[in-house]
Amino acid sequence: MEKLKENAALSGSRSNGVAPNQEQMNREAADRSSLLQMTAVDKLEETIMDLLREYRMNAFAQQLHEQLMNPAWASQPFLRRLLVCLEAERAVRKERGAEKRFKIAGLPRGAYGLKQFDFAPGRGISRQTLEEIVECRWIAKRVPHQRRDSRRDGQSIAITGATGCGKSFLAMVISSEAIERGFNVKYWSLTELVERLSKAEKKSETLKKINEADLLTIDDFGLGTLTAQEQSLVYEIIKSHADNLSTIIVSQRPCADWYEWLGGKYIADGVADRIINFYYLIELKGETPRALARKQAKEAVGSS
Repeated sequence: MEKLKENAALSGSRSNGVAPNQEQMNREAADRSSLLQMTAVDKLEETIMDLLREYRMNAFAQQLHEQLMNPAWASQPFLRRLLVCLEAERAVRKERGAEKRFKIAGLPRGAYGLKQFDFAPGRGISRQTLEEIVECRWIAKRVPHQRRDSRRDGQSIAITGATGCGKSFLAMVISSEAIERGFNVKYWSLTELVERLSKAEKKSETLKKINEADLLTIDDFGLGTLTAQEQSLVYEIIKSHADNLSTIIVSQRPCADWYEWLGGKYIADGVADRIINFYYLIELKGETPRALARKQAKEAVGSS
């Protein structure tokens, strides 16, 4: 009887088209297929990560990895996920670029900003004016793939005033804001520029490097006296940069005195033609809080 039942069950299974243990075999095959798919996905992910790191897109790779590890991202559209990865990469590159530009300019990041500037009445510049200046519409930025020496319509700014009124600080504020907005800036004193150019074996190459900046800030313009050779070098610097790029000139001397300081005719005329029509001429007045504090401390010591 038992034998008959076994034969009947076997016959029934065959009549249904299912071989013995077929279901288990199907499950094992499905598991193997799933494992192969997972292995292929892992391999694909590894290849993508390697390519992203090869192209130094580490922030993109990190964001993508976080998305793959978080099931909540699975419901998001592909383009949305791609955008988030790209934005992460852009933010890191923007930050890295700003740090590099500050290093090239020789300015500490975060030390000079609008919040630190003293807008006391009678200073010669209002907050509204400075906010307009730091929008940097007067700086002509080189477009991608454009030659570094291509002509651009940059404008310039002059900051004049007595010692201790905060001219250099203001120039650093404007230069720092320009760096944050993506412009390449070089900040030098005139003495450093003249010395650099006088020692150069190839002046044209040195001028070309100086002019890699979108904005050249020249501090201590008009300080001391210049030899005829130094006057000629000043002319070369201004001529090569101010013709089409943006410049900030910081000087204790009023603009009216520059002509005589530069030696009168020819050189002075050549410089004046290029920088006299400033986008802004800021005649700074008063004293900085730091200068006032030093003055008050000195007076206190003298009276004691």
